[in-house]
Amino acid sequence: MVIVLAAIILSIITSRNDDNEVYKNGKIINKSFVEETTFIERENIIKGLLADKYGVDKGVEVFIARESDSHINGVFFIENYNNEELFRGKFFAKADNSLDIIWSGGGQIECPAIVNNNFPVEMAPECF
Repeated sequence: MVIVLAAIILSIITSRNDDNEVYKNGKIINKSFVEETTFIERENIIKGLLADKYGVDKGVEVFIARESDSHINGVFFIENYNNEELFRGKFFAKADNSLDIIWSGGGQIECPAIVNNNFPVEMAPECF
């Protein structure tokens, strides 16, 4: 009887979580931005951020290479950018409550921005 009662109480406690909370190992934790969005949604958000940054309204393609709970990196391509047939580069985004591009470009990665934002080593091994 005590076990059944404990199971019912535990069930009630865990079912009261917000949609943005997960019950893990006896603790309630907030879901990450990556867990709250789909892969396609994240790609589209990154496309929009890069389009804004580079001042284009179309022709941006994004390929996500790696994701963690709070970081995303990959490559992007912009058609017909600055009279070039195709501009290509890398991007590094931080995903907290929203998605922010920390660094993007076609040249050498600015490692201080990557290191200061705690990107995992495997996303930019040349910076560590």
